[in-house]
Amino acid sequence: QTEASELPPRVQAPQIDPLTQFGQGFQRPDMPALYQVALAFVTAAMVLLPLIYLSLVGLSIYGTYYHATEHYGPLFLESRGRIWWSLFLFFTPLLSGVTISFFMIKPLFAPRVESAEPCSPTRQSEPQLYAFVEKVCDIVGAPRPSKIYLDSQVNASASFRRGFLSLFGNDLALTIGLPLAGGLTMRQLAGVLAHEFGHFTQASGMRLTYIIRSINHWFARVVYERDEWDARLEDLAEVGDVRVQVMANLARLAVWCSRQILRVLMILGHLISSFALRQMEFHADSFETRMAGSECFEQTARRLAVLNQATGETYEKLQEFYQNAHLLPQDLPSAVLCRAASLPESTLAEVDAELSESKTSIFDTHPSDAERIRRSWDESAEGIFHLDLDATQLFENFEFFARIATERHYEVELGRPIPEAHLISAEVFNRALDQA
Repeated sequence: QTEASELPPRVQAPQIDPLTQFGQGFQRPDMPALYQVALAFVTAAMVLLPLIYLSLVGLSIYGTYYHATEHYGPLFLESRGRIWWSLFLFFTPLLSGVTISFFMIKPLFAPRVESAEPCSPTRQSEPQLYAFVEKVCDIVGAPRPSKIYLDSQVNASASFRRGFLSLFGNDLALTIGLPLAGGLTMRQLAGVLAHEFGHFTQASGMRLTYIIRSINHWFARVVYERDEWDARLEDLAEVGDVRVQVMANLARLAVWCSRQILRVLMILGHLISSFALRQMEFHADSFETRMAGSECFEQTARRLAVLNQATGETYEKLQEFYQNAHLLPQDLPSAVLCRAASLPESTLAEVDAELSESKTSIFDTHPSDAERIRRSWDESAEGIFHLDLDATQLFENFEFFARIATERHYEVELGRPIPEAHLISAEVFNRALDQA
């Protein structure tokens, strides 16, 4: 948490008070009761999938135990000439069973991947930002967040602040990506915030959605997570002893088969939940449309596509540039915004075409941008907030927090702080990329 005493002198606040620019007559979109019932059924189906997984874990453990306690007899009856063959037949299934059980249990206790700790400005350091966010919450009918976090992503998200511990309360946290805030107008940002908090206007629906997303994320970790244990098993498969190689490769095959079963469960869960999650997004889109208007909704979607393109290009070159020149931008949000401003017309045309022609597949958790824009125009909403000042004017210390968020991002990605001498301005960084 960043205290106000740590901050540089405040910049001048905007002459127009954004809080006075919100109109009246916001109509909160309702979620159909039938959809809420369907969401409950989807959640129940999703909960069954981890139970199937746990059943497979129990079956693997029991099978290993049964083999170890019931099939050891021949070891004491074989002659010396056949003892190695008996040991092989006994210990190979045993090793495979222990390995499978371990690799299936491991994800239950695996720590989360470390991510950069976001900045947390206080209400005293960013009063205008807090007031703006709370005004949007009050209008859409969502609980006010107890914390606002700032990071270096092109995204905004409202979530339960302490995860499952906050599931049965209204302890919310809002995370705002500084490149997002730096690239949008106040009107566009108000729409994005209305979308995020729109998820929380239906308490039961958001809690069920949280469970669904958590299960999907957990299955992805089970299937794709790799660590030093996986590498060690691969090393054993390459040692000189043929018997060890055979046992290790059989264990690897067993682990691969178990993960394919889990992959099927993951895909099934993803398929079951995708439709429900897309409907949740459409519901939240209605809040954004009614806050900022249908025209602004399309403008925001296209602006986000450009910012994401710029982010992709910036991050693609970041590590390569550091390895070659040992330099990094001191302000990642500004680097992304500089890149967005310098994208050639041909790239912008490609981004626009891709957005306009995007399609939704049955596995997508979010509808395509093209479909979302069409639905927004179907509402033909004017919106109740039309202030098009830069959203950065809601911040009194935007550049300061952008620097802090960048430093924390580097510490996580590179494992150490970056010396000041290795940091350059966003403008210099982007010129260097253009010349590379």
